[in-house]
Amino acid sequence: MYLYRAVDRDRQTLDLMLSEWRNLGAARRFFKKTIASNGVPNKIAIDKSGANLAGAQAVNNILEQDHRFIKRITKPMMGFKALH
Repeated sequence: MYLYRAVDRDRQTLDLMLSEWRNLGAARRFFKKTIASNGVPNKIAIDKSGANLAGAQAVNNILEQDHRFIKRITKPMMGFKALH
């Protein structure tokens, strides 16, 4: 079994998951579950596992996709101008 664990800056455990496999699917499930319950992290520290890196990148891509609608609106304006 593989242990996936998320901790905060005070080293308090936020979430954990046991998985039979250490692959992209398991890492992605853990990241999605943890982000759903604790919000988007500022920083992610992982070991050298390729599955963890791919899982973090896949979740980051989903978060970037979520902003696509806003980017479509602001791109023609070249960003936000003055509020008035």
